[in-house]
Amino acid sequence: MNIRWKQALPGDVVVFKRNGALSAVLSFLLGLTDSEWRHRKWQGWHVGVVIKPFWETEKIRIFEAEGKGTKCTDYPFKSFRADDVHVYRWLDDEPSIAALLNVVKERNNWKYDYNNCFSTAFFYLWWKLTGKEHRVFDRELMCWETLDSVMRLLGKPIFDMYEVIMINRIMKRLERE
Repeated sequence: MNIRWKQALPGDVVVFKRNGALSAVLSFLLGLTDSEWRHRKWQGWHVGVVIKPFWETEKIRIFEAEGKGTKCTDYPFKSFRADDVHVYRWLDDEPSIAALLNVVKERNNWKYDYNNCFSTAFFYLWWKLTGKEHRVFDRELMCWETLDSVMRLLGKPIFDMYEVIMINRIMKRLERE
């Protein structure tokens, strides 16, 4: 279920709109194998998990993976237009702050998985051609993997263990929930 940015609760999934040349090219390539993705009006790309909204300072803390690795980032509510961010409620119940902090402690400061950008593309094409899914497991995470690992630790994974994690599949599952 897509909810408003300022209604986000701990454990909610944040999807940031596709932005920049690299994501545009990769999104175009993804669209070659997924016509539904190609025709979407709004394409998310980067994802994170809400750890805690700070209503008094109008900021929100999100756990995410980006170039320097996995980390918590505080974003001001007003730093994004309404169409820049979509928030989804994936979990059935709001997790406790203690549970979220344990997840952050477990996954914080893992390296960003640059190689997985290429291996995911390869394995996605392999799956499209052969129907067989493969996934690389290591101690490096890109944002899509971080999202699934956090949700897995909180008891409701988005993907089966060996499914290829792709943004088009993330969006379909979040919007279906």
